[in-house]
Amino acid sequence: MVKFFNDRIKKLNFWDVALIKWGSAAAGLVVFKAIKLIWGWDVFTVSIWWLVVICLVLIIKPVAKTFGCCKKREGSKEQVEQKTE
Repeated sequence: MVKFFNDRIKKLNFWDVALIKWGSAAAGLVVFKAIKLIWGWDVFTVSIWWLVVICLVLIIKPVAKTFGCCKKREGSKEQVEQKTE
């Protein structure tokens, strides 16, 4: 399992890592906002749903790339056929 994730992480580029960082920051704000809502404090006026949407939008591309949902084809159709022969 560790080898699987090590191979997948090597496919991430700078922008994917940046999206993960900003998505994690948004997720942290969601947790912060949820705790403040439970305790009844209203520290900042941003809706929790906006933060959830921002978090999901930011992390969708790196997650799809990590788990192979958007695989690119290697080469042209002829090159793929030559590799299989």
